Amino acid sequence: MLIIILFLAIYCWVIDGRLASTNVLISSKLYTMGGIINSQLDSNFFYFDFSIPFDTSLQSYNYLNSIPVNNAWGTASVGGIHMSEIFLFGGIMTNKNNNSLSNTLIYCFDTINKTWTVPKISGTQPIRRREASSTFNPNNGWIYIFGGATVQLNNHIDTILFNDFIILDSVDLSWVNYKSPLNAPARRASHTATLVNGYIIIIGGTEMTDNFTLKDTDINQVIITHNIMH
Repeated sequence: MLIIILFLAIYCWVIDGRLASTNVLISSKLYTMGGIINSQLDSNFFYFDFSIPFDTSLQSYNYLNSIPVNNAWGTASVGGIHMSEIFLFGGIMTNKNNNSLSNTLIYCFDTINKTWTVPKISGTQPIRRREASSTFNPNNGWIYIFGGATVQLNNHIDTILFNDFIILDSVDLSWVNYKSPLNAPARRASHTATLVNGYIIIIGGTEMTDNFTLKDTDINQVIITHNIMH
């Protein structure tokens, strides 16, 4: 008896390991953009669709038009009148052709038309920062950006952390003149901020003390801001 054994080659696409990328969840799709791969800033942009069965042995992600710049340590949020846009803010952005620092602070991706644009935003533009957090208020279209650190490539020699709130009105495309409360959290970066029942919950990250010393934030320290719905 002749037995023929067939060996089938199964190929799967594996996403390169990366750090300092940012993510946005819109409906059932988790969008991932940028990051650092092999010490180089990246412009890849793809999403996972969790409305279909997820199989790690197959290509479970979909590539989109890459970000117009290389980006790392930015923060991104859903926004727009239909909550179908992605606003990518800050971080380190470099031009693809020569790796020079980009002057653009914010990019917008339309998930319906699948196009990137540079939105024209009125008001006073905030200072560029990296490792900030952002969270979205669906009631008014405001994106709350908290904290972050200075970008050393942008004429900053020392790393300084922020503890201010920046608000972007993603519907009217304007920077909202907002004064942080007196009891604002300590300066921090690399943390998370999540809107829950009108309150912004801030957890983790790196904290800067009054004498400008950096330390890891106690993960048991949960900061709840005032009710932003009022």
